[in-house]
Amino acid sequence: MPDCALLNIILMHLPTDTAMLATHTLAALVLMLAVLGLRRWPWCYAMQIWPGTLTHELLHFLVGLMMGAKPVSLSVIPRKQSDGG
Repeated sequence: MPDCALLNIILMHLPTDTAMLATHTLAALVLMLAVLGLRRWPWCYAMQIWPGTLTHELLHFLVGLMMGAKPVSLSVIPRKQSDGG
């Protein structure tokens, strides 16, 4: 099995006892519920997910360049289509 430094670093930082695992699980659940709770306020929710959306679209653009495509534009601002889509 090849030695993977990144995997070793990740494994070193995983919680080893039950209490720490429970704490991390609870923290992840609270964070997830907080993000979902922001849906009540659309602008707050949009600002919360903006970094992930921007990164996602930039990666589409970069992969297109790497695969030999010729992207002509990058847009992360939604536009209403005439057909309602």
